Amino acid sequence: MAARGDAMAILNSALLGGEHTQLFKITESYRAGAEGRQKTEQLLRTLYSLLRDLMFLGSGTPELVQNTDIQSQLVKMAEAADFDWIAAASDRLAEVERGMRRNLLRSLSLDGLSLALEKAG
Repeated sequence: MAARGDAMAILNSALLGGEHTQLFKITESYRAGAEGRQKTEQLLRTLYSLLRDLMFLGSGTPELVQNTDIQSQLVKMAEAADFDWIAAASDRLAEVERGMRRNLLRSLSLDGLSLALEKAG
């Protein structure tokens, strides 16, 4: 649930704009070490799951949404996200995953992801 809250904050910031202070507090919590790696991997899986739900909502198949308890929030986000943005966001997530394999700083990678998603919009 913590990963989903963080993922929603990242996507909300990218799609709907907002204050970056909270966003940077979130990404700063993804530190080095094994625990930070697991936390970041969970966040990335959650982001992929939410992007998939946004795609389902955007394509008119809400019955396929997995995160049904937050579907009303996802609907608002889906209105701001088109297929190109979702594809670009998926590409950015893949870049973060590649960076993790090269041991790049997780918090900086996530900051970069968040800002890149805003520019993709």
